[in-house]
Amino acid sequence: MNNCGVGIGREGEIVLKKGSWMAEEDAVLVEYVWSHGEGN
Repeated sequence: MNNCGVGIGREGEIVLKKGSWMAEEDAVLVEYVWSHGEGN
């Protein structure tokens, strides 16, 4: 699993890390919304 809380399981499924968001994850989301707009 990588630092973004998303990884690939043994059979190729997406695995999400549960728990609080890290500051880096929040910054990635903010940048994405600024670049692509809300709802995209």
